[in-house]
Amino acid sequence: METTQQNDSLQARFKSIKSDHRDRRFYSYAVGEYGFEGYFRVHPDMRMELLENYELDEVRAKANDSFKTRTTNITMNPSDVSRNTLINMVRNSEYGAGNDEEQQKYFAMESPWGADKRSSNFKTFFIAYDQESVAGFSILEMHIYDHGIEEGKTTASIYIELEFILVDEAMRGNGFGMDLSIAMHAFILAVLKDIYVDLVDFERILTSYQADFDSFGGTQVSDHIESAIDEARDSFISWLNTDYVSRGGTTPPEVAAIDRETGF
Repeated sequence: METTQQNDSLQARFKSIKSDHRDRRFYSYAVGEYGFEGYFRVHPDMRMELLENYELDEVRAKANDSFKTRTTNITMNPSDVSRNTLINMVRNSEYGAGNDEEQQKYFAMESPWGADKRSSNFKTFFIAYDQESVAGFSILEMHIYDHGIEEGKTTASIYIELEFILVDEAMRGNGFGMDLSIAMHAFILAVLKDIYVDLVDFERILTSYQADFDSFGGTQVSDHIESAIDEARDSFISWLNTDYVSRGGTTPPEVAAIDRETGF
């Protein structure tokens, strides 16, 4: 991937990110008006592999036929899902109603391309379906900021937050929360390295991750997302040490350890 010059706006760097066409059996995404748009298809073997990796024997024992055979469709920032559908799901859950005006603002689609050319804020809704009905959703935010010169180095930061995950009460126990976790994990693995590469001309790159809400299965989801961030960072560092240098890259950036703030 070609890198952009640092005097370009930060926003211009990310508009060309998209998935490889060879991955369309499982997912497809590109950057649109409201950030990342596309779909994920979570197949049963992905779900069972996650059970094994996290040793969720209790969940495995309760798994029904649908859990073991269902392919779940998950869309990112779909324009055809009413935000009121999501708000009503929250209202009917243990989280309660809240303030309607605040919820409408919170669930509104937002363009990542604001007036500040030094930042981009990707707020991505992942919507999981049980056939045609919304079974659950999650919200993942990625904020990238150009800090200019900090501590004598040009610095960019990537802030990732798992803001929310909720499965309709009637749908719980069927693996939809796990499916959302799988989709977000795959999304971060695929997208975060591209973002790192687009920031390669900075002298220092900071990464932070936050997930501090209370939810059913929240710790497992948070750990799963965190592992994707670790893997994407490690992949970028490996690229810096091999392809980047071999292609004539200059001094690689300092890639700081991930700052983590998680708690449930």
